[in-house]
Amino acid sequence: MWKNMKAKSKYLKILFSARWWMQMLLKVGNFCKRLIYFSTQRHQKPNLHHRFIKVLFLTTLLTYLLFGQVVSAQTPNVTALVEQGIKDYDTGNFHNAVKHWEDALIQYKSNSAATAVVNENLARAYQQLGENKAAIASLSAAIRDYGAVANIQQVGRMKSELAQVYSNLGQPRKAIAVHKRR
Repeated sequence: MWKNMKAKSKYLKILFSARWWMQMLLKVGNFCKRLIYFSTQRHQKPNLHHRFIKVLFLTTLLTYLLFGQVVSAQTPNVTALVEQGIKDYDTGNFHNAVKHWEDALIQYKSNSAATAVVNENLARAYQQLGENKAAIASLSAAIRDYGAVANIQQVGRMKSELAQVYSNLGQPRKAIAVHKRR
């Protein structure tokens, strides 16, 4: 299961990066449309010079957002934390895996798809350490995050794992209740 985690991690990195860029491009495009709409409402017939300035501004803004230093400086560090956590987990060093994944979780806070995967990994590490309350919290967060990105299949898997933790703790009613929740 964890052998595929490295490949899954690389695939998810690429997928999340591409998805993030597409979202940013859509946001910038919508912003540009609004900017052009509001600027043309004041002057019903903008001259060619004004349009050229608007296009130049939007092109400069888009170029800065795509190739800016601020965006690219963060990603390798988070990826390295996730990968190091996977290596630590695979070697049985669960405490270090938790530490790396918790650090990655802080940096990924605005990316639901990435936090879902990290919370899933954290839950498994916490289970290995016997920290069931932390495992329950991480699984609940993974369910929330997978739900936010509409990954219903993973929501179901995380609910099953959460029910299993409750069952192992001798709480069958909570285990059953997990599956009844929407």
